[in-house]
Amino acid sequence: MEYTITTQLRDNVLEIAISGTGGREKADVIALDVIAAIRATQAVRTLIDLRRLEGRMGVADTFFHVRRYPLDLRHVRTAIIDLKEHAAFTSFFETTASTLGFSIRHFNETPDALAWLQSE
Repeated sequence: MEYTITTQLRDNVLEIAISGTGGREKADVIALDVIAAIRATQAVRTLIDLRRLEGRMGVADTFFHVRRYPLDLRHVRTAIIDLKEHAAFTSFFETTASTLGFSIRHFNETPDALAWLQSE
């Protein structure tokens, strides 16, 4: 199964839902689609829902994947929603991105993510 990305701009938050199959092989292509959506809308707050995406990267792949993110998007505050069973992945992703200056946090519930996005 391929992946699908849907976007919606609501209350100054770009909501992105990614579903289908991801993993290491598709991570960079998916990231490019997400980056294009952020740039097209000039979003400064983004909510990315990964709960319907199957497959995650390993630690090493995640580390190098995040290092390829464009540094000019560090100002974008990003909340990632994922399932609890992916907590190790999302936690490592958050830590790696934060080290590079990105404002990214992971959550398991949409209301918590939206509250954090609107808190500043």
